[in-house]
Amino acid sequence: MVELSNHAGLLPPYADDHERRVASVGYSAQLDAAIATLATVTLPLNCPVEELPFLAWEESVDHWNDKWPIETKRLVVEFAEEIHIYKGTLQAVETAMASLSVRPEIVEWFEAEPPAPRGTFDVVAFVGSSRFEVFQVPDVAFKADVIAAINSSKPLSRHYAIRFGIEREVGSYLGAYVQTGSRYTAALPIDDPEPVPAVLLPAIASLYGGTFTASLEV
Repeated sequence: MVELSNHAGLLPPYADDHERRVASVGYSAQLDAAIATLATVTLPLNCPVEELPFLAWEESVDHWNDKWPIETKRLVVEFAEEIHIYKGTLQAVETAMASLSVRPEIVEWFEAEPPAPRGTFDVVAFVGSSRFEVFQVPDVAFKADVIAAINSSKPLSRHYAIRFGIEREVGSYLGAYVQTGSRYTAALPIDDPEPVPAVLLPAIASLYGGTFTASLEV
């Protein structure tokens, strides 16, 4: 039983045990500790893993997958508020994709060459090495998650086409692979002052201890 302080002595004789506990300093300290714990639970990056689905519900996360890695679950909840603020814009689409560790490249209809149908946009979803420890093609389930994230955040009137790409940093080079039909083909390294031909990517990867394949079947 919590030791009562002098504050409890200020209560009338008919005060019940609960009222006396509330008036006690010891109980107040316990209450403060409980409130501090509750504040931690509501922080996505610190929330206990088993509480994340409930926090996602509280933040009105539109799409949730219990099979996601813990880091992805935390990011999805962390970005939920920003997505809802900008929902219906391409910024929300970019944020929703970023929460899945996907880097989007979005081209709107008036930016395309030649111009695309009015009101449409194209998306290339690049999955980087931060998502997968090894170089691999995004599977069907992950693609479905990305598409669901786009559908729940984009403007309702906008239609889009999507392709999936793979990025992998090897040393000072960043190689990119973009899906075309049923194959992934190598693109030129980017963010490098002297681009290296795509055919040299496997050699570069070998030199730096990475792994690249010039063409991958899906």
